[in-house]
Amino acid sequence: MVKKFSFEDQRERSFEKLYKFAEKQDWRKGMQVWKDVVSYPEEPIKKVVPLKNEYCCPRPDVDLKKMKLLSPVLKNLPENVVPEHLRNDKGLSVVDDSSKQKEKSEELPSTAPTEAVASGPKFRVSCSRTGSNHKFGSPEAARQFGAGVNEMFMWPVDLTNFDLEILLCIDTEFVYVAVSLTREPLFKRNLTNFGRTNLRSTVCHNMVRLATPQLGEVVLDPMCGGATIPMEGSLTHRQAFHLGGDNYGQAVKRSRENINNLLKKGKSMAVDVAWWDATKLPLRNQCVDVVVSDLPFGKRSGSVADNRILYYRSLVELARVTKMKTGRAVLLTYDKRSMIKNIKRVHTLWKSGASRTVNIGGLPAVIYTLYRTSQLSLSDCNEDSKVSETCTDHDLV
Repeated sequence: MVKKFSFEDQRERSFEKLYKFAEKQDWRKGMQVWKDVVSYPEEPIKKVVPLKNEYCCPRPDVDLKKMKLLSPVLKNLPENVVPEHLRNDKGLSVVDDSSKQKEKSEELPSTAPTEAVASGPKFRVSCSRTGSNHKFGSPEAARQFGAGVNEMFMWPVDLTNFDLEILLCIDTEFVYVAVSLTREPLFKRNLTNFGRTNLRSTVCHNMVRLATPQLGEVVLDPMCGGATIPMEGSLTHRQAFHLGGDNYGQAVKRSRENINNLLKKGKSMAVDVAWWDATKLPLRNQCVDVVVSDLPFGKRSGSVADNRILYYRSLVELARVTKMKTGRAVLLTYDKRSMIKNIKRVHTLWKSGASRTVNIGGLPAVIYTLYRTSQLSLSDCNEDSKVSETCTDHDLV
């Protein structure tokens, strides 16, 4: 991982940096772990060839989408003006490059040096990119970095039947490289019925870890959607009981189907879901130990105006059902402004802890950690303030 990775203003300079970035990684340690996990029979790194300055030069900077819209203009241009690689779009005759290469190969003497044969695991590079300050796209970044890997290790490239998948993750300020240890992505490992706003299972797992459920505690998700958080919690923290619910009937139905699918596979889970309103939970006072939930972002579900009301009522209701002094909540949301305002409004019920920024589908969401105070409710706080005001007035008299 390289922090504060400087991206050049010119595309060609950025391509060159990504090409040479392959040479700066500790490949032997990562590939040894990959070999042990997938049981690859051979040694993946047999030799390392130093990279030259011959990175993969891109084609001329042409916007293909714009050129499709301007195709009538191309047809009316003279033949000598249209670039050679665009003459096929205009319907002009162009000499095939393969025939040229074949003629050149026939002219070369038979003593020409043969190219090195690719050997080792078949690989591909997948790029995930976040931010708008890049002069290139994700496929172009994957191509340049993959070219560097191919030149270094002479591994064959296969985008479909690959043995090794290398992940290139590019953010606004840093770049890091990872090696995939599983063929199927882990974010959908326990889901069979998906909704519009399903949270990745990997994110759910880490949110439950932040809450640190203990033996015998009750973990609540008042807006569970497809029950991803309760299922991940019940599979990894079996010592606790996990309860979820939602006000949307189809979401509760999907939750039950996802849970039943895991039960049919022989999974043992202490989990259940219900149909309820998160602002009016059918639970008694102080019966929940931990709250872990993915709140509506206001994008695909709900709106920012609805969040301002929903967040406040939910925090007050969660304070009622959560145990005082020991209760805690881990809440994820993208609507940071509404969340911060409502946390200040209920500061007598919830004490704000650490917050962590996480990338959710390209959106910079935040995970908030809250701790329950010793105040029973907001009404008690108002009564205490009235009593203090009465005492002050009596002292003045």
